Amino acid sequence: MSQVGEAGSGGAGAGTLFRGGEGGARPDFVRRHPASLDFAPPVEPMEVERARTPSLVTAGLVLLTAAAVLEGYRWLNVIPPSRLHPSALVFTVLMVPCCLFLTRALRGERRRRAQRAVVAGVVGLVGVTAVELGSNHPWSAHLLGAYDLVLAATILAAALIGGELISA
Repeated sequence: MSQVGEAGSGGAGAGTLFRGGEGGARPDFVRRHPASLDFAPPVEPMEVERARTPSLVTAGLVLLTAAAVLEGYRWLNVIPPSRLHPSALVFTVLMVPCCLFLTRALRGERRRRAQRAVVAGVVGLVGVTAVELGSNHPWSAHLLGAYDLVLAATILAAALIGGELISA
């Protein structure tokens, strides 16, 4: 197997061929080529970054934000209620597992502050929904609507802090 020799090595000029046994070591530019058997990419120190949330989790959190905004507006009578819209209990029963699933901690880590805020917000949603179902006053419906909007802001903040809304 012949290689292109370096200028000035053993009488072989640039662009001339030499046999592997004559010169001993392979030229440096051949060792650095990715197709070479001796290729070892340079090892650079890796920066330790916090693991980012996958894009689908971020998209799910944004969808939960939109659902919480619509639910809050409905309870505040900004959007007129319709027959097809589920009750507050159905919304809460669907929102709790979705939020817990989408804000779970990555492997070997604890939940971040924003994720813990979402979990605390969902626990509060359960309490406010219980108050709404227990009392049939207009103030409880407005409280639930305002709380849904606060929960939407909390979920959106968690999506912005931990997610990748803008992919590079």
